[in-house]
Amino acid sequence: MLDIILFITSSSNEQAYYMHVLEILSFMLREQSASELASAALQRSQTEKMRDEAELLAVRHRETNQKQQKIKMYNGARHSRFGGTFVVKSMKSISDNELIYHKPLNRLDALNFDVEKKKPKTPKHRLPVRSSTSERRSAFSIRLFLKEFCIEFLNGAYNTLMYHVKDNIVRKKFQDHDESYYLWAMRFFMEFNRSYKFEVKLVR
Repeated sequence: MLDIILFITSSSNEQAYYMHVLEILSFMLREQSASELASAALQRSQTEKMRDEAELLAVRHRETNQKQQKIKMYNGARHSRFGGTFVVKSMKSISDNELIYHKPLNRLDALNFDVEKKKPKTPKHRLPVRSSTSERRSAFSIRLFLKEFCIEFLNGAYNTLMYHVKDNIVRKKFQDHDESYYLWAMRFFMEFNRSYKFEVKLVR
């Protein structure tokens, strides 16, 4: 799969797919830390091993606590369909009868009739990129694999890809929010370049 991506991005005959490749890369690497990928070595230090074990234990404890909280939350709770109906005093409906509401109200300002309305949906390919600040440490072998991919991509395809994508953005030959993938790629791969072996020729 990654070999296909490298082939497409390094070929000038596949320019029509450059923006799609950039989107794939953003989904593949957006939860990775560029500096950690660049500093991944063949042998893990003792500090890294201890940190990985501590993070794994923390994740297990967090999942256990979440399961216990869910059990407490739903234990003995009635189903929402048996919640009954409620009458709002001193408020008339459109039929001049007292207003009927199907959920319990603690405050009058919590009254909302838009809860069950269907919101217009935006196609997935037109949604803006979610700015996710969460980073995930992948397995050690995966970090090494992604590091080698980033090195090959920077040396063989980065400048060509970014040049043509920027040209399409300037000429407005792109869909909504496509420029966010370009900006993400510039930030991620330049951070990787600084942390690995800074090369001025790759700066765009």
